[in-house]
Amino acid sequence: EAFWGLYLPVTTTFRVCDIWRGFWVQRLLWDIGGQLIFGTSTVKQIRNSHSYIKDMDDEQQLYHQSGSFVRFLSSWSSTKSLLNERIAQLARHIAKNDFWQWKEVDIMDAWIADLESVGYKFPSIVPSSSSSSPSSSPVIRKRAAVCVTGLAECIQEAWAPTHDTIRNLVQGEIDTFLFLSSLLKQGPVPHNVRMSQTRSYLKSTTIILYEDRIIDPEIPSNCSTHYHPPMDESHVIPYYQQLWGLAECFDLVKEYEQKMNIRYELFIRARPDSILNNTVQKIVLPSNSSILIPNENHFGGVNDRFAIGSVSTMKKYMRRWHELKHCYIRNIHAETFLKLLLNQFGINIKLETDFSYPQVEHGKAQNSLTILCQQFPLIFTNTNSSLQCARLQNVENVPSSDLDSNNTTSPLTLLVIINRSSPVNITVNFSESFNFSSSINEIRMGILVTNSTFIINNQTTLTYTSSQIPILLWSKSQPNSYIPTDVLSLNDNPYKTDTSLCDWSSDQWNRLFNGNSSNKSSYVYILKTIETNLTFTLVDTKNISLPKPYLKILYCSTYTFGTIEIILLVLFGLLFALFLLAIIILHYLKGADNLSRYFLRITHNKLDAYSNYPRPSLSATEYVD
Repeated sequence: EAFWGLYLPVTTTFRVCDIWRGFWVQRLLWDIGGQLIFGTSTVKQIRNSHSYIKDMDDEQQLYHQSGSFVRFLSSWSSTKSLLNERIAQLARHIAKNDFWQWKEVDIMDAWIADLESVGYKFPSIVPSSSSSSPSSSPVIRKRAAVCVTGLAECIQEAWAPTHDTIRNLVQGEIDTFLFLSSLLKQGPVPHNVRMSQTRSYLKSTTIILYEDRIIDPEIPSNCSTHYHPPMDESHVIPYYQQLWGLAECFDLVKEYEQKMNIRYELFIRARPDSILNNTVQKIVLPSNSSILIPNENHFGGVNDRFAIGSVSTMKKYMRRWHELKHCYIRNIHAETFLKLLLNQFGINIKLETDFSYPQVEHGKAQNSLTILCQQFPLIFTNTNSSLQCARLQNVENVPSSDLDSNNTTSPLTLLVIINRSSPVNITVNFSESFNFSSSINEIRMGILVTNSTFIINNQTTLTYTSSQIPILLWSKSQPNSYIPTDVLSLNDNPYKTDTSLCDWSSDQWNRLFNGNSSNKSSYVYILKTIETNLTFTLVDTKNISLPKPYLKILYCSTYTFGTIEIILLVLFGLLFALFLLAIIILHYLKGADNLSRYFLRITHNKLDAYSNYPRPSLSATEYVD
């Protein structure tokens, strides 16, 4: 139905033609009840060296005409009843408005004529009342829209786990909009790494990376504003950029709502550099005029880093940039201005004590693993590798709700697999969060380095091989001690892949899970990385919603049937055998019946033939004496 849309414009530059094609085809697809969908590339292109200046020159039309071309197509309409007529008409109107050259019209006419000459049937025009354009589609209801604004950083360390927490919290379909500044060129993490991590993040509806620009809040000269508590002058311009970004992100969501005919129930404001720790099961707003805000980091006002509310209420929160020029509030310190503005509009502020939204220390968290047991699996990414995590259950009869980190008498068991090919020194460190005391009193940790010898915490007197797994014991009572308690030998079953763990003996698994302790662990948390600096931060895991159990992470053997299953299979086999026997008997009886009918038919045919045989007449017979 869209074969006619394969036509590629030839009077634009090479770097513009496919984009222009997508624009005009999308407009005509609406007229036949279709929409244009973009998919990811199925090939990886390795670009050769070429002139980027020439590329930029060839893209000038995109920079200067894309917006006006889209507006033209959005407002274009036709009274033609046939699609081929509309294609020709639109081609002329595009040329008339200088979006391509008039030569394109002649080629387009030839394209239409070629399609007609080979018998191509153009799709029919769909009446506008049943058109598939977004404006006429049924309204789609979704649970929440999430606006993430700020600097493009900490996507994997902070935003990725926060996204999962929000998804579990709101319990419904959400859309995520990342509206992030790419301005910060220097920092602990290289700029190209931060940009790559942001662009490769897939759990988002839209990602917009922009450069900060000169903006004017248009505060009247007779409006004497002040900052209380005092704000460093160097923070003022970034603060304005933050407010502008919030407003732009909200407008982006509203535009998306209109284009896609979506209505969101909730609106969430978040930052990419903070982690949401949450203990509530479900969001409950006291009223549509209420906003939930973490009860922390108020600085004389209210926390401006995270908020949840209805779309109409959050509009005031998100678009406060536009309120600066009205001079309603003269104290424009970040948290104070927000509190006074919300009070000005009669918005109820609910301080949620079950929310914690600590900021990640930029770049530092990329060298540590933060244990968030209420948000398993763990997510960790740095400039070199990503952490892979699994939770392996000890035995099947352990209740899935038994979470080791909540059981103060049960140790937490970790197995860290480190891929290294040269001798390394593994640094191990456990510490508690300054904000939340952990309920974990004891940790048993096994370390496996796959292809190299290694030492731990500079202890040169103890060198381990890739066939050895030392097990260390850490306890809250001795936070600076990492006591070696056992060494598992893998001489017969060296680690090659994850499924090599399937070849472990029962004794090896028991020593990892239980050691010499009477307190048995229900799970082993398996972490896989290339990092040698294993710094763990423990946080509070009490009163949390339990994760979904990760049972049988390793499928080590084929499925074995139980007694009941074997009995059922035997019964089913007997029934199937009886069924086959019945079919054979019926087939035999039917064959015998058919044979009897065959002989009867032969007999009848012979009798009929005999009865019809011509006999001599008696009067014609001569008798001779």
